[in-house]
Amino acid sequence: MKYKLKDKNIVKSDFELEYEPANFTDTIKDLEKKLTEITAQQKIYIAKADNVARNHPYVLDVDNEKRNAIWLYQENMVATEQAENIIKNLKEAIKNIKAEMAEITKQTGYEFK
Repeated sequence: MKYKLKDKNIVKSDFELEYEPANFTDTIKDLEKKLTEITAQQKIYIAKADNVARNHPYVLDVDNEKRNAIWLYQENMVATEQAENIIKNLKEAIKNIKAEMAEITKQTGYEFK
């Protein structure tokens, strides 16, 4: 990757982005496909919940306070795992951007504030 300074901006000079009209229509098609998929997934979630209730009817016997406590515990355990993955990805992104900034400084003399 090559860098140069232009006005007050840094320019990556090894590539250029160009869009075709099909990029937009393809995006609409992709979004419509995702909408269809998530609608189907929602039906699966409902079927799974019905299945759990049918095969484990005791889940319906637990009072709302206990069911909510169990759900909150599970939700937070899953969120903790997801947060750990996000933290890992953010640290990696910061490391990569700092390396790119060092290369920009090396090539152009520009000092980041």
